[in-house]
Amino acid sequence: MFKSLNHISIALENQSVFQQQQQLQQVLNCWAEVVGEQVAQHTRPYGISKDSLDVATSSSVWVQDLKFRRYLILKQLNAHLSSPLADIRFSTSQWHQDSTELSSSEQEHPSYVGEAIEECGGVGEGE
Repeated sequence: MFKSLNHISIALENQSVFQQQQQLQQVLNCWAEVVGEQVAQHTRPYGISKDSLDVATSSSVWVQDLKFRRYLILKQLNAHLSSPLADIRFSTSQWHQDSTELSSSEQEHPSYVGEAIEECGGVGEGE
């Protein structure tokens, strides 16, 4: 029995999506081990397209830092994968974090003024 070209095309596309999802799961399973806990806290792999891993980062500083280290990360990551990746793209565009969930290290940072503003009655109040 012959299948239409459209049916075959859809089947191949679905297979490709499934393989990318499997590969992403492999990445997620070893990401913290490969990049280290500190980097893992500021990064989140979220997709694979055309053999490139897409990783969300918490800030543009992390994007810059990781771009310099991406080939080393890629080499170490590929050692854990059944099918190697060709590149890694870092971006802040997919990083979503609730601002009410500041980590303790962010709250302890000298630039954090959230409580100081609340203690003073807010900015611009009482004038």
